[in-house]
Amino acid sequence: GVTVQGKIVKDLQVDTLLPPSIERFPWAGHMGLRMLSQVVAEVESSASCLVFTNTRAQSEIWYQALLEARPDWAGLIALHH
Repeated sequence: GVTVQGKIVKDLQVDTLLPPSIERFPWAGHMGLRMLSQVVAEVESSASCLVFTNTRAQSEIWYQALLEARPDWAGLIALHH
């Protein structure tokens, strides 16, 4: 195999988005989609962005939610799981 690397120095910023109030999370099924508007705002304010999820199912749900919130992002965002 070959490792491809860029020699450009980049500033990286890692942010964790938290809800305004943290309540008890359910044991199952918690997707965090109530944070959709915050995630959209963070993606919009970034030159490039990665959104991490815990599972393949979550990545599919978030991808669809982002496209529903911002249909103009079709073809601009991608899903990888």
